[in-house]
Amino acid sequence: MSHISEALRHNTPGLNGYWGNKGTVSVRFNVYGVSVCVLNSHLAAHDHQNEMRIMSYDMVLGGHTYSNENTSAIMYHDYVFWMGDLNFRLQEGTFSFEEISMKVSLNELQDLLEVDQLTQARKEGLAFSEVDETLPQFKPTFKLKVGTDVYDAKRRPAWTDRILYKVNTGNYDDVKLKLTQQNYRSHPEFYESDHKPVSSFFRIAVFSNKLADQLLLKAFHPVVKFHIDEVYLDEDNVLVYTVDTKDMRYLRSWDWIGVYRADTFNLETYVAFLWAPSHPARDNAYELYFDENVFIRSGKYRLAYHSSDSRDILGISPPFPARVRDLVPEVGVEASEEL
Repeated sequence: MSHISEALRHNTPGLNGYWGNKGTVSVRFNVYGVSVCVLNSHLAAHDHQNEMRIMSYDMVLGGHTYSNENTSAIMYHDYVFWMGDLNFRLQEGTFSFEEISMKVSLNELQDLLEVDQLTQARKEGLAFSEVDETLPQFKPTFKLKVGTDVYDAKRRPAWTDRILYKVNTGNYDDVKLKLTQQNYRSHPEFYESDHKPVSSFFRIAVFSNKLADQLLLKAFHPVVKFHIDEVYLDEDNVLVYTVDTKDMRYLRSWDWIGVYRADTFNLETYVAFLWAPSHPARDNAYELYFDENVFIRSGKYRLAYHSSDSRDILGISPPFPARVRDLVPEVGVEASEEL
């Protein structure tokens, strides 16, 4: 998480905000120097709602904007991944349920993909033409009888669940970005839904450590490094973190450090916090003074450093134990007096 910066979220409910069970959520962030935008959509259902799905795409493309100057729009990002139950079906008036089922059983998927609404919309430039997709080589993922591999005759089978992607290879003068899709598959072993889930594995090119240092890229590495072995219960504790001199420009006056139980680590459930000190105690080392009321339960904890201006996580500590200090018995020394 400390390698991620400038994370922002946007969401659009379906039908211009009137459908609570449809819509799109997008998240954008920087990681290892490159910008990434990820979108998950649940678009309008049924064969005849193709125009509504296309309209929703246009609304999201124009409506999801971000405060980052260089990546204010979805397609400005270095990498874009768009996925979800996009709900595109086979063109109306083509194959019947029985004909589709037969072609699937014979693995004649190409005939069906030629009338796939999403494929047609991309070819005609109506929707999703700005992103790429490897055509599915797996069976249609909708609609199946729950708990089985049998298609439900209530709907014509279709590839409703899709993953699309984009790489802007020319975003940088001296660096060429690259994306490789390792696989794109469905998971027929899951039976909990009338959909079969879909996944894809990608490899993307990012900046090298050397180039990141030259360009002073934020969050290529954790800015804050914690140095903690253990803490003691019901005692005051002093913990230390360090920041390299070149990274001190990322620190702000109202930064803060949250204390979390390691077994229930969630950024919204801190058990205590401290404002970050404004100056190092020595060289590049900062000291945190926790009073005896912070660590009162045994177990493992984490610290997370929160940036006040960007809401980034600049560093997370490894889990560390909190325990009662061992009592060392005093060793009696026999006194002798030389007469």
